[in-house]
Amino acid sequence: MATFAVFAGLAALVYYPGRIGPGAIFIALLAAALGGSDRRLVPLAVIATTLSWLAGMVIAVLLENPIF
Repeated sequence: MATFAVFAGLAALVYYPGRIGPGAIFIALLAAALGGSDRRLVPLAVIATTLSWLAGMVIAVLLENPIF
């Protein structure tokens, strides 16, 4: 689940960060709740998806692309 969340977070950089980004963050947090924080990929997935969402929103605003 964490791998899917990272992939979705990276997709949010290019396609509609307002739709894909929160879903990716939710999946990453769900993976953290189910798998625990002792796994190495789970905290990285939460950080990566959050930063991808933020960067996607900034890119969309700067390039005047649709957010949603």
